[in-house]
Amino acid sequence: MASLGKRVLLLFLIIGFFSQCGSYIKIPVVTSMPADFLNVLQGGKKIGIAATVKPDMAFESTSGDIAAVLKGSTENALQGFGYFTMVDIASRQDRMKELVRSQQGLTQFALEAGKEFAINGLIYLNVPQNPIYECKTRRFIKEVQDCPKKGKCSTIKVPYISKILFTTVFIQAKLVNTETGRSLSYSYQKPFEIENSAPSNQGVDCPARSQGFDAAARRASFTVAKHLSPEVRMVDIVVGSEPIGVAGPHQKSVEALLKQGIKWVEISPPNFEEAKKTWLEALRISDYSAAFAYWNLAVAFWAEGNLVQSEDNFRKSMSKGGPEFMSGKKMQIYSMFLKEKKRIEIEKQKDTISFGGPPMRMLAPIHGNQMLLIYRY
Repeated sequence: MASLGKRVLLLFLIIGFFSQCGSYIKIPVVTSMPADFLNVLQGGKKIGIAATVKPDMAFESTSGDIAAVLKGSTENALQGFGYFTMVDIASRQDRMKELVRSQQGLTQFALEAGKEFAINGLIYLNVPQNPIYECKTRRFIKEVQDCPKKGKCSTIKVPYISKILFTTVFIQAKLVNTETGRSLSYSYQKPFEIENSAPSNQGVDCPARSQGFDAAARRASFTVAKHLSPEVRMVDIVVGSEPIGVAGPHQKSVEALLKQGIKWVEISPPNFEEAKKTWLEALRISDYSAAFAYWNLAVAFWAEGNLVQSEDNFRKSMSKGGPEFMSGKKMQIYSMFLKEKKRIEIEKQKDTISFGGPPMRMLAPIHGNQMLLIYRY
């Protein structure tokens, strides 16, 4: 639980750090990536998932279908991470069960599935042994408010008892490249706890094993996804309207154009073409000296996926604005951009798949109605 809390806090710090009061453009950024991921999957983003358990396993689940619990929880976690596009491979599930049980022929099956479903990778989830359950008792004192119908409320101490169920599930996960057979593996076997609490005089039972298993399976699936998938988040990148670098007579007109361009990106969906036209006009009027015009153009090109133009305008904004303009968050944003640009360039080198025709490139999925902001290679 503590590690998840730290991870969520770190994510909010990353997003919050780049968010400022004012206007911004939302841009998808990979905020985390498993070690050696690019070397294994080589930039591909279309995957299928299969989960199997041996018939002699003894499980208790509210759903009754253990494989479905694991598969569904992992799919939900991966979709939340925003990097992969999920492909249904249910038609090969029976064959998958045989292979996972025998642990032989998985790589060859992955290669065949890659051709059949046009996917880049397969994630196998296998449960090698029964879960372990352990119920523990904890007694503690809880302060509660006692408020009679007449009179003032008072704080009293009430003895409580908790029954805590620790459930340990065992999952072996493997992500296999369906073109090369390279793989990335992760094993999970950590206890997950849920509890029932009540005043000591009322009595309390340990949570049901089925409840414990389902909760532990969801946590395990999330952790598996974390170790097999990059995570994409929409980060707010600020755009500005201050006429920095502009000579006195033109400051007001340039500022007005910068603000007009910002209005174009604040509508839903943002109109980047009109915004760029307006910021280019601001550059012309400023005799190509407006630092924020270059900066805003850089952010817009980044959102559209034109990283070459984006970097060129970032550099020009630095040149026109100087060190004071680039101090603090802007330099951090530019550093993040360079890191993201390098990652995408590596993917572009690795993700070309040949089917006897022109190269094809897979696009990164983005949530909701943010498809306009998807990377276009």
